[in-house]
Amino acid sequence: MIRVEPQEIQALVQQAVSAIARYWPLRTFIYRNPLQGFEHLPFHEAIRKASTLFGGKGYLSCDVYRALYRSGRITEGAILEAIRRSGILSPSELEIRVTSGQISPSAILRLHLIFGIEGVEESAFHWKVGQESALERYRQDVPDEVRIHPEALHVPALWESVLRVLKLPDPLVDHEPLAQDGQEVFSMPTEKQLGLIAHDLARVGRHRTLGEWVEDLSGIEIVGPVNDQMIRWCSAFLDEGMAAVSMPSRDHGFYRAWRDLAQHDHIGRFWGIRDLSQRIGMLPNLSEEVIAESLHRLGVEKSLWVDSASSCTFTRVGRTDQVALSRTSLSLPEKVSHRSGTVSGGSTLL
Repeated sequence: MIRVEPQEIQALVQQAVSAIARYWPLRTFIYRNPLQGFEHLPFHEAIRKASTLFGGKGYLSCDVYRALYRSGRITEGAILEAIRRSGILSPSELEIRVTSGQISPSAILRLHLIFGIEGVEESAFHWKVGQESALERYRQDVPDEVRIHPEALHVPALWESVLRVLKLPDPLVDHEPLAQDGQEVFSMPTEKQLGLIAHDLARVGRHRTLGEWVEDLSGIEIVGPVNDQMIRWCSAFLDEGMAAVSMPSRDHGFYRAWRDLAQHDHIGRFWGIRDLSQRIGMLPNLSEEVIAESLHRLGVEKSLWVDSASSCTFTRVGRTDQVALSRTSLSLPEKVSHRSGTVSGGSTLL
């Protein structure tokens, strides 16, 4: 068991949930600012961080902005100024030499802002090529000054040039390895694929949870069932007298009440988890110890504990707002306020 002081975990939890805007008491008509926990940051940085945690959108979609550009509401000068102020490109940006001249990175970025250069899934790509003749026609938003070139010749030539310059295999040609002697042949992942996996894994703890990453790789739902159980237990614990029978051991705090009752729950059988009741019974007495041990076993670096706890908190769909209530009682003994359903003890909802 990793040794961490309970006060350190309580401070970690308090910092992790600081981004959750409180919704009580109601004093004004505009009663809830979702960016309340980010008011110390510049606006655009607050929007980026809140979007990462909450999954919401702080701005209009790119399609809306592009439509405003086509209508004249957004000017060409505004586009160039936005590129300059973004700081994405360095002053000494390299230019790409082509037959007709040179293409600067800022010109490519401008095209991306105006038209959108987005990746396409393999299945969607084959459908667009077969059903929409994507490699034979211009896109609908291509301006008239470009359409002077015959699209039946210009578009296929452009596609072939891109593949040749970037040294990419043609995705329309089958490159799957053939079976030999009736045995299936598997190709090893390329260096680029391994790099993408490593880059994605590096985001775990900062921008997403390990459960979300495993879901993407395996296609097996992990976060959803955990959320269902969290909502189930929090609903019972935070009940304000509406239920006919109060949750047993409720006055001991959320973690201890859950640990005592979950040992008699048979949900582990449906999940295929062996000896779940025994494992729960062996958990430490303090919820702070469970959090520290869990983060340690998951391999999360201590410097990322706050970010990881924040990511976990915001994947707890349905009860995230209740965490904000617990901030007001972190210094109290681990108990329950029956009037408000407040969770005390600081680390109980993680």
